[in-house]
Amino acid sequence: MWTALIIIAALYFFFIRGAKSSGQPATLPTIKGNGEYEVEVVGESRYQKHLISICGKPTEDGTTKEIYAGLLLEDSNKHDDKAVAVHIENGCVGYLSRSDARAFRKAIAQTAYAKYGAFQVKALIRGGWDRGDGDTGMYGVRLDMPSLDD
Repeated sequence: MWTALIIIAALYFFFIRGAKSSGQPATLPTIKGNGEYEVEVVGESRYQKHLISICGKPTEDGTTKEIYAGLLLEDSNKHDDKAVAVHIENGCVGYLSRSDARAFRKAIAQTAYAKYGAFQVKALIRGGWDRGDGDTGMYGVRLDMPSLDD
């Protein structure tokens, strides 16, 4: 019994605690970009409440935050069975565009990672300004991964 508890504690320390301290999930395949954040996420307007919970309420100058995002293949999405959802801190913040989702799925299908239904990538959240007199900006998300343009 003690051996099992020690193993569980070690797994917690290396995977859960380590992921929290680095901000990076420890168990998903990572997609690396060139630091340009070339891929836009769409539909963020529907997820502003969650983005505000991540970045805070709008400020005069807004916010720029680098964070890790999860890309989840949504085969059961009722609107598009090829959808790829973008999740940050346990909540959806948008999706890859229809064309980007298909290009992403095609690209991963040719790799050893094809069996995975989730991936991680660096994300940049920007926006959230309120300068008064109606000058406001919603939060937007971009991903640091290779361009998905054909």
